[in-house]
Amino acid sequence: MSDKLNILSSHQRLSQSLLWDLQRQFFESAGVNAWRNEIVPQYITSNPHIAHAYARTIFGWLRDVADSLDLSQPVYIVELGAGSGRLAYHLLKSFWGFFEDSTLSHIPVQYVLTDFSQSTVDFWGTQSQLKPFVEDGKLDFARFDAESSTSLHLIQQDIELSADTLKNPVIFVANYFFDGLRKDVFRLNFGDMQESLVTLFAPDSSDANDPAILDQLEIRYHYRATQPDYYTNADYNQLLDFYVDTLDMTHLVFPVGSLDCIGRLLEMTNQRFFMLTGDKGYHHVYDLASRGEPTIKMHGSFSMMVNYHAIAEYVRLCNGQFLGTDHHHASLDICGFIFGDSSDYPETRQAFKREIVGASPDDMYTLKGAVDDQLTDLDIHQFLAFLRLNHWDSSTFLDYLPVLLDIAEDVSEQIRQEIFHATQSVWEMYYDIGEVDDLAGSLGQLLYGLDYPDDAIEYLQHSIQHKGKQAQTLYLIAQCYYEVDDLVQAQNYILQTLDLAPDMQTAKQLDTRIQQEIRTS
Repeated sequence: MSDKLNILSSHQRLSQSLLWDLQRQFFESAGVNAWRNEIVPQYITSNPHIAHAYARTIFGWLRDVADSLDLSQPVYIVELGAGSGRLAYHLLKSFWGFFEDSTLSHIPVQYVLTDFSQSTVDFWGTQSQLKPFVEDGKLDFARFDAESSTSLHLIQQDIELSADTLKNPVIFVANYFFDGLRKDVFRLNFGDMQESLVTLFAPDSSDANDPAILDQLEIRYHYRATQPDYYTNADYNQLLDFYVDTLDMTHLVFPVGSLDCIGRLLEMTNQRFFMLTGDKGYHHVYDLASRGEPTIKMHGSFSMMVNYHAIAEYVRLCNGQFLGTDHHHASLDICGFIFGDSSDYPETRQAFKREIVGASPDDMYTLKGAVDDQLTDLDIHQFLAFLRLNHWDSSTFLDYLPVLLDIAEDVSEQIRQEIFHATQSVWEMYYDIGEVDDLAGSLGQLLYGLDYPDDAIEYLQHSIQHKGKQAQTLYLIAQCYYEVDDLVQAQNYILQTLDLAPDMQTAKQLDTRIQQEIRTS
């Protein structure tokens, strides 16, 4: 950063800081590129394993409420801040993979993707992988602003979901959502409470209206004595009273924006909803003790740790139920909130215990980090086992691809078929938002090596369609057609290869063989 700094805003309550306006501008301008270009993290909350866990937990909740539903209207699964739509795609694939064969298949269920950025909402409508779900009436889109929305307008059906129209409780999915909502910070010191005011500095040449400035900001905290009757909301002040009486020598992040949002969701759903939410945060009160000034993590946008303990206590104050893990998480805290009647929701609790606690997505992410460091040392049986446990995660597959290409010609027939079926499952779970990785081309290359030329052609053609013509891809297609004795197509693609890479020796050699065989045929 430049030595000379300009003050953008001075001594503001954190929740009222310019930071949040810049955050909104970033997502409005970046749209899906925030995830396509890997600016904003997404894997930990959008992978096939967590989607499967959520799908099964949602099914448990449906078992609890099935007899009380009004079947004239769908049960809506509404994803808040859905971003690229990757979690939704994995969750849809997982949920509908078993739901239609279940005893609850008579219940109409519809998924709704939401985001506050209109460009992001528009992007979902262009996604070919989402289109079949839209056509089957299983998916719709809506714009939702966590800071103001009290209803949802479904774009495909042109209907409004609100307290006046909703007949069933709603399921909300909110991953990497609460970390980006407005927060305040307090310093607690043996019964005294100070509010934290922030001053934002940036290089004097920076444009204060440009969200790119976020990565250049310097943030300084200042403290001023205040009292626990800080908010106009009595419940919020009751929570602050609890923290003042309970915590000493710590900095407290108070999720005021998250609590405001939950309050609006309660109004919209007539106090009836189930939410699953995963984020970096804490839900045990002891995790809030002895904390220093909170870190504001910059990644194009920014995020902060989520005080799920405060959210859980607010849920209870609103007569809701909270689900959390007893053990300490490593990276991702997944919680559940239930609002509705006073039943104990045994099936929901059992599913949460099995899928979120037992088969923990956080544990899988932790394990994956360790395995990834030694992934290429796994033998093929170990790799396939890990891939299945990850529910055919494409990133795991691509990391192991060099090993697969190396052993493709030497594996047994049984393993050859297992790898073939694995490629189909990986592709089925893959959601393409235009990232750099060329999964289709990689699958085509592997299937050619495994002697599945017809299937390889299909993937390689898909690679050309989405990544453009590459000499190596065209050459592989030519090889595949040559293997299946389609010399006309083989010559077509080898000529296209040589147009792009006239000095490619392997292509010249294949061209010579093709011409010789055409002349003698």
